[in-house]
Amino acid sequence: MSNLKQVNKVQRILSRNASILSMDLVKSLITNIRMLKKQKEYLQGVCRKAGAEIKELKDTVGKLENIAALTTDEILDKMRDAEDYNKTEDYTEEK
Repeated sequence: MSNLKQVNKVQRILSRNASILSMDLVKSLITNIRMLKKQKEYLQGVCRKAGAEIKELKDTVGKLENIAALTTDEILDKMRDAEDYNKTEDYTEEK
């Protein structure tokens, strides 16, 4: 065979192998994209859940700070008010 035919044959083989390699590369990239999309969706869900828990914890902390801010006198006043509440007469009932 002449050198030109050998070169052409080698080029065809390389071209075929390059097509196969590029197809494998494309399939690999598509697979990676799909996996990354699934990971993104999962992480978004986890972040939303964590955000909701953080919001709930912030609310709880705010309530606890309000309770901690109460003075002893305020607590005693609330306890006295609660005791007096039970002592009132119920006018809706018939005697």
